[in-house]
Amino acid sequence: NKFLFLFLLFLAVGFPQTVENLEQRIENKRIIITFDLTDDNPSDPGSYDITLTAKHSDGTTTKPMAVAGDYKDVKAGPGLKILWEPILDVLSVEGWTVSLSAVESEASIDRKFNTHRNDGDDYFEKKQWRLAIKHYRAALRIKSRDSDVLDQIKNAEIEIEYDKFMNQGDDYFENKEWNQAVSSYRRALEFKPNDTYSKNKIQSAEYEEFRKKGDKFFE
Repeated sequence: NKFLFLFLLFLAVGFPQTVENLEQRIENKRIIITFDLTDDNPSDPGSYDITLTAKHSDGTTTKPMAVAGDYKDVKAGPGLKILWEPILDVLSVEGWTVSLSAVESEASIDRKFNTHRNDGDDYFEKKQWRLAIKHYRAALRIKSRDSDVLDQIKNAEIEIEYDKFMNQGDDYFENKEWNQAVSSYRRALEFKPNDTYSKNKIQSAEYEEFRKKGDKFFE
């Protein structure tokens, strides 16, 4: 058996990975490549697609096609293995040095994106707007142009502003400061123009203010 150094070049999206114990050998007319892959971000692990490039001692290069093993959507771990059969690519077995490039797989990217988006949706349903936004923004760091997530962030921000002014209005209403209550409810209405609740609160506060003025008139 012949052993050659194996070079692993990482072009991964996100966190780089640690690769150790890289080896390449010829066995039964196949080139066997073994390596360990450690995920450097265990809190948010990904998986990787690995592309092989082979350079011959005569200077020619090729992209191995007759490969099998751990090269598609690969999770980190020890003892990963890729097998290449140069003969099936109509190439000689001897004289090759293989290098690898790894990028985060589309499947891994989709899984991470969907996890953050679904968490955002869960918090949105619970009306925990700020936590929803946190997870939606994490999703956008993966797919920055997703229109649905952008819309949900906007909706959550609207809910935050609406709640803020409604709470202010309710405080004024509780303290019988009717004009201030109306002003706050109107601000809330700017964010949700069709909101029946804020419209009803405005009517109630205006009525109470009218009654107060009437009472003063008859004093």
